Amino acid sequence: SVCAVCVSAAGAFADTTPGDAKSTSQEAATSQERASLLPDSPQELFARTVYYSARRGSNWLKSMQRPDGQFVYGWIPSLNRPMEGDNYLRQAGAAVGLARAACYTQDQSMGLAARQAILVLFTSYTAADPDNQQIRRPTVPPAQANPVGFAGLLLLAISELPQPSD
Repeated sequence: SVCAVCVSAAGAFADTTPGDAKSTSQEAATSQERASLLPDSPQELFARTVYYSARRGSNWLKSMQRPDGQFVYGWIPSLNRPMEGDNYLRQAGAAVGLARAACYTQDQSMGLAARQAILVLFTSYTAADPDNQQIRRPTVPPAQANPVGFAGLLLLAISELPQPSD
């Protein structure tokens, strides 16, 4: 898909002809503003398209985060309500996606939402190891989700944060 700004700017150029008698200094300034909206190269158009697509997708993911920090499991469109259930691996995967988007877009509110999701997963589904209190282990039952996969996704989510050391 093409950036909406680029499409509207390109459409605006189609309305004017080069030798038009209505050409004034104001129209020339508007023409220069329109030209600044167009990308300089196909690579710039691609980069802009990827960026805006990532923003839209990550904003949607952030909107699916509940106040308790977890993400909505699913949505039933015909009933216009959320699905019942939960999957810890998908929760951790959504946290990874949100953390990566926060790093890519440098959006602080998205970074806060990713930190909240990670913190909820970390405090709710891990416990201190009885032998070494500095180590935390997943408390997710193996029948519900792969504990090693959950720990790996949680670690990946933490490493994807813009400042993981904070």
